[in-house]
Amino acid sequence: MVAAKEWYRRVNAIWPAKVPPLTFEQGANAAQRLHRFVTGANYVGTFVETSGRRYSSYPRRGRYPINAQLGWKRLIHDISHYLYSYHLAPDDRPHAKGHARLEMKLAKEVIRRGWLKPAPEKPVETRAQRRTHRIAHVEAGIERWNRKQRRALNALKKLRRKLTNLRRFQDADRQAGMRDSLRRNDRRTGAQ
Repeated sequence: MVAAKEWYRRVNAIWPAKVPPLTFEQGANAAQRLHRFVTGANYVGTFVETSGRRYSSYPRRGRYPINAQLGWKRLIHDISHYLYSYHLAPDDRPHAKGHARLEMKLAKEVIRRGWLKPAPEKPVETRAQRRTHRIAHVEAGIERWNRKQRRALNALKKLRRKLTNLRRFQDADRQAGMRDSLRRNDRRTGAQ
């Protein structure tokens, strides 16, 4: 049987030697995604930026505090406390083996998804490149509307043809109906 202390040692061992700093946006995004990863549902509430000695552990009144100053390791530890205590094992101790396993699972997920890697820098576009993109966008819009116009004209052609056929059949039915009524009248009157 592995002691809880050993589980926490394993958790600390899987983190890379150099962990990049955390921003509030990254922390809120990670908290939302990890909440969905564990519970299968989004966190319903808002994420609030905190600082100093405040931890990111438990939401209160629909406000989830995120302290980016404490870093990735502390954020994952605090999120695992909340998820373990409120969703998985409310009657268990805060630092039980199950909590350490959950923290390890979350830390592995953060590393697997590549959230610790720096975001690739977006290339800076020149004015000519932006204009080229805008021209291509407008040309694509014109092409879309031309396709819609062709489809509309085709649909109108089909509807006009259908209307012509219906009117022709209506006229034929009307004439057949008049012939039938004349025959009926002739039979009543006895005329031939």
